[in-house]
Amino acid sequence: MSGDIDTIAAVTPETLARLPMFVSPRVSPDGEELAFYHDRSGRMELYTAPVDAATDPDRWTQVSDDNVPRNPAAGFTYGPDGRELFFHRDEEGDEQMDVYSLTRDGEV
Repeated sequence: MSGDIDTIAAVTPETLARLPMFVSPRVSPDGEELAFYHDRSGRMELYTAPVDAATDPDRWTQVSDDNVPRNPAAGFTYGPDGRELFFHRDEEGDEQMDVYSLTRDGEV
């Protein structure tokens, strides 16, 4: 047991602060892909990855480029055929959330 406690004690707040965020995972309609928010680029962006390789950053594809909300709490979902991702965004700053679609090429 003491080994477990020593391991936990070795994790510093600085180490925790450097960990990347992996937020709001969604599974595609066909069950083959995972979409998620991640801060790999320094800000929250949407990524996709094969379900069986979601933990391998080399297999991730960034599908957004500063065109999705910075706060992943706004949420997103796959379209019925899985070709688009839909999300809410407050474009005018008036807190009226509009629905946008994001293609696999990053077009909104």
